[in-house]
Amino acid sequence: MDTNQLTFTRFLAAILIVIYHFGNIYFPFNQPIIKNVVENAHLGVGYFFLLSGFVMAIAYSGRHQEIAFGGFIKNRIARIWPLYFAALLLTLLYYYIRIYILKMDSKYYPNLFDTILSTTLMQSWFEHRAATLNVAAWSLSVEWFFYLVFPFLYNRIYRKFSLRAISLGVLCFLLISQSAYALLLTRSLGSGTFYLHNPLLHVGVFLTGNILGLYCRRLTQPRVNYMLGGLITGVLTIVLIKRFYHGPMLENVLFLFAFVPLLLLIIYSKNPMLDFLKHDFFKFLGEASYGIYILQFPIFFFYTATLKFLGYEINQILFYIFLIILTGLSCLSFHFLEKPIREKIRKVTKKSLGLKNVVSR
Repeated sequence: MDTNQLTFTRFLAAILIVIYHFGNIYFPFNQPIIKNVVENAHLGVGYFFLLSGFVMAIAYSGRHQEIAFGGFIKNRIARIWPLYFAALLLTLLYYYIRIYILKMDSKYYPNLFDTILSTTLMQSWFEHRAATLNVAAWSLSVEWFFYLVFPFLYNRIYRKFSLRAISLGVLCFLLISQSAYALLLTRSLGSGTFYLHNPLLHVGVFLTGNILGLYCRRLTQPRVNYMLGGLITGVLTIVLIKRFYHGPMLENVLFLFAFVPLLLLIIYSKNPMLDFLKHDFFKFLGEASYGIYILQFPIFFFYTATLKFLGYEINQILFYIFLIILTGLSCLSFHFLEKPIREKIRKVTKKSLGLKNVVSR
């Protein structure tokens, strides 16, 4: 089992999400077959949740010691917060320049409450607040909730109960959460966007990733043909449901039918055609994908504002230039901002807590 092959898939998911937000009207993303993929690229956020749960379970399962909550959280802070806050500051700077210096109208005016929520990663818990300021940051608010609960899940549940019992519990949680989601929408108790951003409606995907990681730790001889069959069946199921069913449904759970067998196929496949996924260049792009995702809105804001100042409107060619700029800046930020600050925080953490026996990732 080689999880390094999954790293580049994060880059592909991040790029698809950027195209979904800003480039779906341009060739070739506006062509029939590709358009159907792009229109559902927001499911890539759910893939991030699934992959996060999977990687965490792989990294920590099989260890005898419990996870130290303080050390774990400091490692998570080192991983996401430096670039998260850089993106937040860029977003606030954009609005400040637009509103107070250039005196331009704005569809959204930042306020102290939204700034506090975004700074504390709490925006996804409040209706109509999740997609304020840096729109893409709502998913980091959800991820932060996962980080807070994972040490408890691992120490009190994953280490003490059988995989069968844990799997049954996760299945029950998925059924209950989806039923509650459908009931609340049917009775118009809150907006659909609020529930789609709420961490409690996504935690089932993260837990599924955990189960998958625990399962893979015990899997010695995977049945690749079964996984391929599962992938084909899952894709057909999704296509049929999306074609004929239009009721309330959380798509981030629906996609599990396809993404789970796909993930297993990638990590267990011995096909030489997938060896490129292990190359350092593609691994680097995967590691820089966090920047592509979290920086997409502030960079797009500044990019389109600059074009407008120069007398241009964004078009197909300029969109591709934006993708290149975004990818380049994300790679630079990963190398010169994320990695150095992360390593510095982790060194301080290990020194202050004496983390010789604390699991870290």
